[in-house]
Amino acid sequence: MPATALKDYYKILEIPHTATVEEVKKAYRRMAFKYHPDTNKQDAFAESYFIDAQEAYAVLSNDEARRKYDNELWLAGMTTRAREHRVVTPDWILKESIKLYNHMATVDVYRMNHKALYEYLEQLLNEGHMATLTNGEEASVNEGIVNMILDSTKGLKYVYFQPLAVKLERLSAGNDELLGRVRTRLRSKEIEAQWEKSMPYLVVLVTLLIVLAMYFWAKR
Repeated sequence: MPATALKDYYKILEIPHTATVEEVKKAYRRMAFKYHPDTNKQDAFAESYFIDAQEAYAVLSNDEARRKYDNELWLAGMTTRAREHRVVTPDWILKESIKLYNHMATVDVYRMNHKALYEYLEQLLNEGHMATLTNGEEASVNEGIVNMILDSTKGLKYVYFQPLAVKLERLSAGNDELLGRVRTRLRSKEIEAQWEKSMPYLVVLVTLLIVLAMYFWAKR
């Protein structure tokens, strides 16, 4: 899957990432005044800038939306870093895995962007990087990478975890305990996905049974 383009709302509003809500509001007012279509009828791009400013304000002024956006922005930056880093060693991949683990420890797994996390890990474990890891002699480094990624993807959906599990299994070769952990996680997510898929039907069935029970009870 290709990396998703992500607008830099902080850059659009010309504010630092540490900006307070009040600073976000002030920046939005300034940009809205500067690019409002009614006062910039001769500028063909004013409306586009104005819409971007509105989008930025809507996200950055909402605590929950901002937390989710900041996570996506971090992952997008790390995806670029993983793709463009020139000197890749097993130790570098391990350090990046640890950074991911530390970051994901601060993220609400129920509101995270699953696709963004998947895209980052796809870049971190791309075929070139996998060749570096599987051709090396440092089994302990591979073990650390697998453990960090497993701990970072506890909330990742099955559809995204499944292709990653194939790579984690390759890195776990020769380590039965670690391989077992990867396969256990995969199976657990598969069951979870099946349960989520069948949940709507179960809800309908239970609702129908309750309605029938109430009907026959009323007939008594």
